[in-house]
Amino acid sequence: MRREGQCFLLSSNEAQRNAAWCPDIFSFLFFFLFFLLFSFFFVFFVFSFLFLFCLHIRPHGSHIPDETH
Repeated sequence: MRREGQCFLLSSNEAQRNAAWCPDIFSFLFFFLFFLLFSFFFVFFVFSFLFLFCLHIRPHGSHIPDETH
């Protein structure tokens, strides 16, 4: 009986530890996912900006003779 009580206390302590860790794990996962999304959108925005900037510069040089025409 004593061992069962100790096991029950041990399991309850483990459950309390898991319950205490759950919010930290969820907040960490939420922060990690938010960081991944932010980094992905930042990289996508930078690459799209550079791509559009290069496309804007390239036709601009070819359009200069058309403007004089």
